[in-house]
Amino acid sequence: MAAAQLFYEGYDPRWILGRDKGPPVEAKPKPKEEPKKEAPKAPAAPPLVELKVPFCCEGCVEKMTDAFYDLDGFESVRVDADAGKVTISGKVKAEECLKLAKKIVRRSELWPKKKEEKKEGGGDGKGGGEKKDEKKK
Repeated sequence: MAAAQLFYEGYDPRWILGRDKGPPVEAKPKPKEEPKKEAPKAPAAPPLVELKVPFCCEGCVEKMTDAFYDLDGFESVRVDADAGKVTISGKVKAEECLKLAKKIVRRSELWPKKKEEKKEGGGDGKGGGEKKDEKKK
């Protein structure tokens, strides 16, 4: 036996499976996927927590402004002393904010949500759309 038969000396087309069945199959190049163009989204506004706080003095306003800085996810706070409204922005829980606010002003509460649905028919509870100036016969 010759030394050439014992050692591999290069490419031998007989060793490729399926070589006798036809021409070699070439790998098809994958079509390049175009990156999807998404409309640039404006950064979402952080969720807001609104509190109704009856302020008695400027000291309460300053304490309320400083109270929320230690919360995780806190971004900013706005205090409107005339309206009695405190707005906290960021990923904070409303219950945690209310708990901190009650330590400063006990009568603090969550700001009431807007009523989206209004009652139809005047809301007087005396029936619906009857005309009042009809004459009785």
